[in-house]
Amino acid sequence: MSQKQRILVIEDTESLQRLILRLLEDDYQTQALSEAKDALDVCKSFKPDLILLDIMLKGDIDGLSFLRSIKANNDLNHVPVILMSALAATDIVTDGLTIGANDYLIKPFDLKQLLLKIKNLLLIANRNVKKAILDKNIPFAIAPSHENSTIEKLNHILEEMITNDKHLSLVEVAKELNISQSTLTRLIKKKFGVTPNNYVMHRKLEKAKILIYSDKGIPIKEIAISLGFNSLAYFSNCYKKYFGHYPTATQKHVDK
Repeated sequence: MSQKQRILVIEDTESLQRLILRLLEDDYQTQALSEAKDALDVCKSFKPDLILLDIMLKGDIDGLSFLRSIKANNDLNHVPVILMSALAATDIVTDGLTIGANDYLIKPFDLKQLLLKIKNLLLIANRNVKKAILDKNIPFAIAPSHENSTIEKLNHILEEMITNDKHLSLVEVAKELNISQSTLTRLIKKKFGVTPNNYVMHRKLEKAKILIYSDKGIPIKEIAISLGFNSLAYFSNCYKKYFGHYPTATQKHVDK
C-alpha cells in the first residue's frame, strides 16, 4: 500500500477547518493550523505535498506573507499551494498568483471543486517529481579507454531510452554506437557478464530503486509501468532476483 499524500491546511475558521479535514481524512494525511506563526517548522517536519492556505489569517503573518516565505525556501518552493479567501477582489487573487500560488478558491466554495483542484495539482506535482528523478543519471564509474568510452556512450543511450520510454532494438543501439551488434554483445558480456537484454533490465531496476528511495510516495506499480514493465508481479520478481529482496522491502526501509 502506498503512503498517503500529505496536505497541510492553514485555516483560522474552526468550522471550515474541521469540514476540510473530514473531507480529506480518508484519502490523505492531514495536519491543520489556525495561524502561520509556526507553519514553516510544521512544514519541515510534516513535509506536505500540498498546502491549503487561507489569505486572511489571525496573528502577525497573513496568508500572502507566508506564501512569500514558502516560495523563498528552497526546500518548500516546489510544494503546490491553493489559496482560500473570502475576498474576491481581483488584485488579491493576482497578488497570490504572482507570488507563486498554483490555484485559488473564493469562499464559500464547492467542496467537489476543492477535491478536484487538489487531485489535479497533486497529479501534476507527482509527474514533475517523477520526471526530475528519472532525469537523474544512474551513477556509473569507468576508467578511460576506447572500450569504456563506448560503454559510457551506451549508458547515456540507455538513460535516454529509460527516461523517455523509448524502445530501441539492439541493432539500433549498436548503430548509434557505430559498432556491430555482435561487437556490442561481446563488449557487454565482457564488461558485465550478462547479455545486452539483461544489462538493459539491470539499468531499469537500478532506476526503479532510485525512484523508491526518493520517498515521494510514488506507487510501486506506477514505477514499474513507467519503466516499461507490463506486470507488477514480473517487475517484483526481476527486482528480487537482482537486489535479493522485493521492492516492497526497499519501500519499508525508506518508510522507517
